[in-house]
Amino acid sequence: MVSTKNTILLLSYVCISSVSAAMITPALPAIASYFHVNKDALEWVISIFLFGYAIGQLIYGPLANRFGRLTALRAGLLINLIGIFLCLLSVWIENYPLLLIGRCITALGTAAGIVCTYTLIRELFDETKAKIILSFSLVSFTVGIGLAVTLGGLIT
Repeated sequence: MVSTKNTILLLSYVCISSVSAAMITPALPAIASYFHVNKDALEWVISIFLFGYAIGQLIYGPLANRFGRLTALRAGLLINLIGIFLCLLSVWIENYPLLLIGRCITALGTAAGIVCTYTLIRELFDETKAKIILSFSLVSFTVGIGLAVTLGGLIT
């Protein structure tokens, strides 16, 4: 039996990707100004994230099958933290290419949240309970976007 706390934790992993993708959106004008980049260069902040996220989703399925779901999920979260650190470092040293690398690495890490969490939900719960939790995962994903944009705006 999986506890309610662990179920909520699994649902939070689902929204990590949406939070990472959306939190930066309100800051895009400030990022352009800070790094002295034009609109065309700024579009890479979002595009590189989507690229890393798509590639990450292809990678975590086989990794989870080989090393286990939780191991792959934890590895993804660690990769996400490394990417966030690189993004912060890019601001401190004013290096725009490092920001893009950090965003890509963050996206590679957050992809584990979607891939591994959905697999874990299907494996840990009976069909009826899994359907309910999967419906809550959509809510978690959506609420994560709203909270991320709000929080990103407040931080900016």
